[in-house]
Amino acid sequence: ELFTVLPSIDAWGTLRFAAAPSQSGSARVYVRAEDDGGTDPSSPITNSSSLHDFAIVVQPADRAPSFALRRNVSCLADDEVCGCPALTQPQNSIPACGVLDAAPELD
Repeated sequence: ELFTVLPSIDAWGTLRFAAAPSQSGSARVYVRAEDDGGTDPSSPITNSSSLHDFAIVVQPADRAPSFALRRNVSCLADDEVCGCPALTQPQNSIPACGVLDAAPELD
């Protein structure tokens, strides 16, 4: 769903809606204004405008992807020394070390 609050226009012409988080896309909205009709009994009573439409376009957010690695490490060879890789540098500096349970966890 593109909206968490569907588009609506109040009596003063204020458009209100709320885009759903992490969603993008477009929606075409059709509007017809209506009142209680004319007051002159000799004129045809027309209480509706013609149908008008417009588009609401929700652009995708420009966010860098992110993830967090678990910090469990294991030495793959008995004669190597392992250290825990830095959070900002998930690649191991020692080839014999590996990160266990390295499934990325999305924010």
